[in-house]
Amino acid sequence: MSSSGSPAARPVSEISFAEGSAELDRILDELARGTLDLDLVGERLERATEIAEELARRLDANQRRIDELAPRQARLAGRDAEGEGPAVAD
Repeated sequence: MSSSGSPAARPVSEISFAEGSAELDRILDELARGTLDLDLVGERLERATEIAEELARRLDANQRRIDELAPRQARLAGRDAEGEGPAVAD
């Protein structure tokens, strides 16, 4: 356990997007309520920043992947509309 009473934090690169989002929400709640010991505010703010940066990096990477795939999907959709669906192997 860390000094804040919570389990030792896993590296942000090892948590899922949902876990990171939930932890970020908890930290922001703690900060907004003002219930944190002053000695822990900096530590929690640093963790929140690390999580936010990692989640933003993942969102950016996923957006780039979507941008790469969208034209391919549009081409396939155009073929389907023309009655030229994708070839199906027998």
